[in-house]
Amino acid sequence: STDPLSAIIELRPMASPAPPRPRARLTTAPPAGVAPAARIAGRSLAAHRLQDRVDEIVRTVAPVLIVGESGVGKTHLARQIQHRWGHEGQTLTVDASTLTPSDVAELRARLSGSLACIIEHLDEVPDEALAPTRRLLDAAVELSAPLIATATSSTPDDLRHQVQTHVRRSVCVPPLRQRIEDLTDLARELLAAEFPSRPTPHLQPAAHRALIAHHWPGNLRELGSVLTTAAARSMGFDIKLEHLPADYRTLGAGRQLTSLERTEREAIVRALDESDGNKSLAAERLGVARSTLYRKIRALGLENEKFGS
Repeated sequence: STDPLSAIIELRPMASPAPPRPRARLTTAPPAGVAPAARIAGRSLAAHRLQDRVDEIVRTVAPVLIVGESGVGKTHLARQIQHRWGHEGQTLTVDASTLTPSDVAELRARLSGSLACIIEHLDEVPDEALAPTRRLLDAAVELSAPLIATATSSTPDDLRHQVQTHVRRSVCVPPLRQRIEDLTDLARELLAAEFPSRPTPHLQPAAHRALIAHHWPGNLRELGSVLTTAAARSMGFDIKLEHLPADYRTLGAGRQLTSLERTEREAIVRALDESDGNKSLAAERLGVARSTLYRKIRALGLENEKFGS
């Protein structure tokens, strides 16, 4: 067994508090980027079930609630549905957490004109806007308005959950960890959207193995960020293991690492990156003997990786 790698202490800067969301802007504008694909990316059972549900939803224009964890692509799916309804490019997108009663009243007036609308973060409606939002959703159902709301999971006794129940049709988007076999297709779609004017980079096998070993708590948003960084490092060519951020270069094959081994591996990869692959400097950074570092590199499957900029 490998002995613990001692004397590794990593200090990370504290994250800055997130800035407050701006007040809702009730203006209609087409979303940035290319038009959404007509089909759900992926071949997993979860992807097929999601596609079947969306196909059922789009047969009738009426309010829809899209539920899922943060970063699963709820707004992207909402744009897909609006696109299939024929409203792409004339869709109003509003952040519910910024709504005031007067904003809701303006939205209610616009619904009468069949305005296509996406309301994000429905579970974060401010207290003062809860009652007006309930009435808005009731009106949208009565008018069969092309309104789509998004929300994360909410407890049944939450007032905001009561607001969500006013929309009678819903779609649940699974997290990435439940459809990890779709990662290749999802990566292709994300990279094509990020770089629409040039050939789409492909994932090399080692990079693919490393990515599917990750848990992805941030879902597609996290995957998109990792791929954007990797594509920049690859200069637009195929993405190799060394192009991934250090924290994502987990073992692509073999046994599962223990928690201690994952911690050691992350520290070693970071030290080697900061030392441009110089093992003597990396050992000095880590405060261990060079022979210990070499042994750890072999044990953790790092001998064929490249490090540094």
